[in-house]
Amino acid sequence: MDEKVITGTIAGLGLAWAIFAYWHSKRSALALERTKFISDNLRYFETDQFLQEANRIVSSLDTEFDVKKFLEIMALNSEAADDEAPSVKVSPALIQKCTAVDNYLNFLWRIAYAHFGLRTITVHDMDAFGYYFYLVSRDVGLMKYCVEEGFEEVLYAIKKLKPYWQEADSKNDELMKEVPKLVSEEAKKRPKNSDVSYRRILVTDGVRRQRFERAI
Repeated sequence: MDEKVITGTIAGLGLAWAIFAYWHSKRSALALERTKFISDNLRYFETDQFLQEANRIVSSLDTEFDVKKFLEIMALNSEAADDEAPSVKVSPALIQKCTAVDNYLNFLWRIAYAHFGLRTITVHDMDAFGYYFYLVSRDVGLMKYCVEEGFEEVLYAIKKLKPYWQEADSKNDELMKEVPKLVSEEAKKRPKNSDVSYRRILVTDGVRRQRFERAI
């Protein structure tokens, strides 16, 4: 074989390897950045008291305040602003709850915007926050509020994530059939009423949600 051909082939292989190594390194770095994005934002969500308060409200776990009350208060304030009338008088406690829910939607908007606007995270990365988008999707009024108040990317996220939730539902149905085969020998020997704590994972519309510790 001609020496120039051999030299050219070696040089070509070297260039191809360099390109592959660069692409692989860049891809790994981007994956690490996306992982950090998810981790940092989930940590922020789980430690911010306002977001946690809003999560209880949107999850219907607050016995004194709900999404309906939030929408009523925000609608009254919006009407007052349009009429240039004084704002509706609301107690500081209710203002805090309304602010919390609004911050909650703003948080989800930032996650959705990172995907649709900045394109820095994938749809699978966005699905790490899927359950919180799912909670919003349960309330028509809250979704309309998102459109009216500039959080429309939240609805784009719900629309894009819904097929993934449905696919997860189908897979979960199949997995449920496998549960008897997956039970450990220790669990089979355990009395049904044994006082053993476990962490319960519930799945609704394909969305995993982690609940509190409880005893069987």
